[in-house]
Amino acid sequence: MRPFMTLSRIGLATAVTGLAVVGAVAPAAAREAAPAHTWVSPSLPPLTNVSTDATKPKTIKVGVFNQTSLAARDITIKIDASRLPARIAAVLPGPDQGCAASGAVATCQLSELAGDATHVYTMGVGPSGVESGEWGGNISVTSRASNSPGEQSTEGLVQLTGPGIDLVIGGIDDLAVAPGASTDVPIALRNEGNVTADGVAVVLHAYDHNLELPNTYSNCSDDPDFLEVVCFFDQPVGADETFVVDPATPLKLKVSDTAPGPYSYGAGAVVVPLNDEALAQKAGAAKSAGGKKLRLIPAGNPAARGVADDLNSDDNVAEFKVKVPSHAADSAAVGTGVDGVTGSSLTVKVGIRNDGPADTLGPDDNWGSSALISLPAGLAVRKVDSRCVPVIDGKPDWEQGSRVDGLVYHCRPLESVAVGTTDLFSFTVEITGPAGAAGSIVVDGGVQDANAANNTAAITLTTGDGGSGDGGSGDGDGGAGAGGGLPVTGASAGAIAVGGILLLGAGVTALVVARRRRIVTVVD
Repeated sequence: MRPFMTLSRIGLATAVTGLAVVGAVAPAAAREAAPAHTWVSPSLPPLTNVSTDATKPKTIKVGVFNQTSLAARDITIKIDASRLPARIAAVLPGPDQGCAASGAVATCQLSELAGDATHVYTMGVGPSGVESGEWGGNISVTSRASNSPGEQSTEGLVQLTGPGIDLVIGGIDDLAVAPGASTDVPIALRNEGNVTADGVAVVLHAYDHNLELPNTYSNCSDDPDFLEVVCFFDQPVGADETFVVDPATPLKLKVSDTAPGPYSYGAGAVVVPLNDEALAQKAGAAKSAGGKKLRLIPAGNPAARGVADDLNSDDNVAEFKVKVPSHAADSAAVGTGVDGVTGSSLTVKVGIRNDGPADTLGPDDNWGSSALISLPAGLAVRKVDSRCVPVIDGKPDWEQGSRVDGLVYHCRPLESVAVGTTDLFSFTVEITGPAGAAGSIVVDGGVQDANAANNTAAITLTTGDGGSGDGGSGDGDGGAGAGGGLPVTGASAGAIAVGGILLLGAGVTALVVARRRRIVTVVD
């Protein structure tokens, strides 16, 4: 889940929107309530360049995305091209896409859009033949659903420009892949410009470490740490030519053996022209290198050579999901026994052990592995693990964050628990009196955890009149699922350090994110 930087120098202004960051500074509740309303956001490229001598319209994809898990109903989308100058002609979506055009404005109706889903309309722009007027103008898009509280809008600039390369990657359907299995990633690219690209690079990037990118080709370089494979092709791609990766030399993607599921992991592919001298040199070196090579094969016709920037890089990217089916992870509660004398200050550690065979799903906005920890009577809590909050009136109180308040706490790992590992939560406690009712830890392992027998373990307290008062040892059996007692250390033991949250994304997209136009929301 680390950002990748290798191709950032290509200058790709492309929107590769990755998956949400795994983990959060303040974990969400175990299961969020369904949203009361939905938000439907429009999108289109912030900039579309059209060659003045183009002979056919340039396709623009207009998307509407449901940002919530609640289905959006009765959505109205307006595409307004009235601010385009006379030099530019627009081809608006029509009845075949559920739209009606009036002048330079198309109104589209969508009865329903599922939660977290996207619907795409297509339109075209091209030179009109008019020789006077401005060279560029804006298209605006607004969207609103009957169950959203307001309207959202965005806009993009369309401008006429000189000749150039315009690579477009074909869409990639979502892939269903089982843990431990691999699949071919179909790559197709087309040059919709009127200048030949001397060569191209194809990048395959995974957004999660549970996806692997095997590389067996001499004209490809891979970086497992940054989850990418970059392949160089020193061969021309002319205007109107289409190329695909040769099925005899497929580009592979593999799901790791311990990948948790059910889950949809993100991935993306990018194509760029080799218009950078360093990249061209790499492609040349790859061409002369021995060994098996990844091959592109033509699927179209030939055309004026020259190296130029890509006219429109937003359509150089295809994102897709890798859907992994259910893959079990047996989450077991790990309890402990606390042994000391009144006045002792102790560090108690209890937690979640993953008995596999898969890693656990990482936390997101809707769910995350958790533990309900009830410490035994006779203890007073002095310090709480930073990933735990008190339970007040039967509910975890995330608003005020980690703090001392009573003996019952809700705790969540900040990331996936790997198979064969244990994630422990640390509490500093003081024995304030004789042992009372035993405590417990109850684990919620979610859809992956079919074995409820080991989800609860005991937390016991034993007191005596001996000892120095500066600590004791825990030798209890921990109750069901504990698999043996955990040590209880003295007051000098430090709390568990929480690692920083890893950010998803790709360096090849940094420029795009920086220049992406803001979506404007108008709330009634």
